[in-house]
Amino acid sequence: MSSTRSSRRGIRREKKKKSLLYILVSLVVFGIGYYVLEVISRGFDLYLGNTFYVILGCTLMAIPVVFIIYTISETFFKKRKKKTRIKQVFLKDDSKENKSE
Repeated sequence: MSSTRSSRRGIRREKKKKSLLYILVSLVVFGIGYYVLEVISRGFDLYLGNTFYVILGCTLMAIPVVFIIYTISETFFKKRKKKTRIKQVFLKDDSKENKSE
């Protein structure tokens, strides 16, 4: 039984490492969005116009925030399934008995 517990802990550690990696990547994308929004859209005369880069920067900032919230909630606040054993009750089928009579 202890081997299954240790393997579960190993799986949980791997999931936490993956989720932390995803959060790190999301923070990098958020930083790129902030740079696009603050520096590029204000500082340069751009071919596509400033509005395009403002929308791009806001989008690159909004998507990682939603992803980070989802990842944190799934990783650290996941609901555990209850281990309950419910006895199955099968109802009698009276229709078969009535047909045979």
